[in-house]
Amino acid sequence: MKNKLLWLLTLNAGLFASVPNLANVIVGDYFY
Repeated sequence: MKNKLLWLLTLNAGLFASVPNLANVIVGDYFY
């Protein structure tokens, strides 16, 4: 159970780290 929770936290951290970066790239490409 603890390993699964740790894996979910890691996955969520990766998603939250990559989504703003993707948004910045897309917004930067279209608006700047």
